[in-house]
Amino acid sequence: MFFTAGITSCGLDTFYLLKGPIIFHNRPELTNSDPVNNFVDFSTNENQNLTSDFDFTGTIIYYKIYGKYESVSTDISLIESRNNDSNYGAALDLIKSKGYRELRCDNNTEESFVINATGVNKRVKIRLTDYNLETDLNPSADNVPYIYINGVDTNKKPKRAERKNGQNLDFNFGRNKTDLNSPKPEPQDNDFDGVEPPDGVYYVNMYAVALGHDVTYKFYYSNLLYLGTIRINSNSEMNW
Repeated sequence: MFFTAGITSCGLDTFYLLKGPIIFHNRPELTNSDPVNNFVDFSTNENQNLTSDFDFTGTIIYYKIYGKYESVSTDISLIESRNNDSNYGAALDLIKSKGYRELRCDNNTEESFVINATGVNKRVKIRLTDYNLETDLNPSADNVPYIYINGVDTNKKPKRAERKNGQNLDFNFGRNKTDLNSPKPEPQDNDFDGVEPPDGVYYVNMYAVALGHDVTYKFYYSNLLYLGTIRINSNSEMNW
């Protein structure tokens, strides 16, 4: 929806409020102990009721990698306290200041993964790592990295914003020591809190946000939807 406020010499200033994603079908909590649930599953919100001069772009995902369990819990509470209808930008500004980055997909790209708006809500399922079951050394299609939209495999692999050797790194931390695209996070990485976990377990916190722009290309953002926290054990071939 939108509203207008403030009179200027050119008339009324126009402000836009975007509705954020509001439905989650699977949200792995920080305490999740079931590898089967180690994925996020949510629906976009495309019923925006915006004027024709506003371009609703779609939905993007923000993430951050943590090595310290306690820091994840503290940040989730703090972010949620800033995430309210009266000031959508506060929570987004906070996660950006804390080093959250926009999720990428595939290699050789610095562009964010965008779930493009079409006017119809979409169900989005994202799994970050190849293996999620300790007994599954030859994973089925349901257990490999994917981004599914409305049940259809997009053939895109989730990637970090961090790049090395001209490639976007993936989330298979430490699994294959010879794979240059799967290293453990390093202290200098911009998407990592810099704390190496003593048990080798990392946590990836994820949020979704809707965005769009007006005719002057000023961007507006919705409130955030907490998607969940993905657990990744770098000492296990299955990352669990």
